[in-house]
Amino acid sequence: TINGVIAQKYGGAAIVLEHRFFGESNPYPNLNVTSFQYHTIAQAIEDNVYFAKNVVLPQDNGDRVGPAKAPWIIIGGSYPGALVSWTMAAHPDVFWIGYSSSGVVHVQIDFWQYYEPIRENMPKNCSADVEAVINYVDEVFFGSNTTAQRELQELFGFLTDLEVAQALRWDLWTWQDMQPNTGAGAAFYQFCDALEIKGDVVASAEGWGLDNALKAWGSHFTGTAVTRTPPSPAGDPLNRENLHPRELYTRDDYPVDDAYRSWFWLVCNEVGFTLDGPPVGQGGIVSRLNVWQDNMRDCVTTYPEAFSDYPTPNVNRTNTLYGGWGVNNTRLFFANGKRDPWREATVSAVNSTAVSTDVQPIRISNGFHASDLVMRLAAPDPTIVAVQDAFIAYVGSWLKDFAPS
Repeated sequence: TINGVIAQKYGGAAIVLEHRFFGESNPYPNLNVTSFQYHTIAQAIEDNVYFAKNVVLPQDNGDRVGPAKAPWIIIGGSYPGALVSWTMAAHPDVFWIGYSSSGVVHVQIDFWQYYEPIRENMPKNCSADVEAVINYVDEVFFGSNTTAQRELQELFGFLTDLEVAQALRWDLWTWQDMQPNTGAGAAFYQFCDALEIKGDVVASAEGWGLDNALKAWGSHFTGTAVTRTPPSPAGDPLNRENLHPRELYTRDDYPVDDAYRSWFWLVCNEVGFTLDGPPVGQGGIVSRLNVWQDNMRDCVTTYPEAFSDYPTPNVNRTNTLYGGWGVNNTRLFFANGKRDPWREATVSAVNSTAVSTDVQPIRISNGFHASDLVMRLAAPDPTIVAVQDAFIAYVGSWLKDFAPS
């Protein structure tokens, strides 16, 4: 990992912290709504700060390693990458250096832009055919031809238009599993092959067209699809192979170590990030029938004790408190990937106002999601290796400026 490389090169100790309410790190022995009152971004930030200021490490002088005595480097990717930026914004004098990989610093409710890096970087024939299918699906579902609507429902094995529209995102979500060392057998490539290969013939960049793509997608979907939950930027991948059971009634106790339940609480309250269809006039590979309100209704079924109707997460507060795209930290290095589906929530987004400087460098590679955190994932792509090398060099320069007090 980039953490280990930095520790080895500069003689540091590498420490991995588990986020509160994930895994076994819980201030209370359950994941009840009452306990979740202490499951906030602010609490997670304070955990980072408290640990750095109070930890006693099992080494010589392990009780004299606080931020005033030793330069601390905070590193994270995805949501933990955002926490790096947010922690340094809230407490600029604790961590000497920060490294935010694919950090989703700008939160928003309707995050339709998730699919744009996928659309831009997937095989051209596949994107052409997926767009053709989605355009047809929206034409039918927003129209009045009930026969055509029922045919689409039957093709994909559902009873309602919305179920079809939501399910047609599942194959696209497998893009987040892609890395530079991903082989041809990856789920996303299997999906595109199903649409674009007939016998031994591969479609041109224009694809085969609607008729073939629709039939091929329906056959592939019903033959291989498993119900999935939306991908998250919550660090370790969530188990997306089976949809988390919706809690339709109040339980007395929700056991710990349920990453989906813990992450979704932040979604419902502070970060949003519902993966929906694009606005009218914007080309897309996801049906516009997907709207954020429908996704947020899962907050009611997952946390009936907290919500009686779909919530509106306070994303403006989160961006205001911690800077969002306008972040202005010192010695904070941002590393992002052009092929990362979460790119448009990072400082490398099209609409980002962040500017790369020597005190807050921003580097972007051809990588996927947090590809630069793991050396073996980065190795096949020289653009990612260049980003890693740049950070390692900055660390060497910035460490020279540290003076213990």
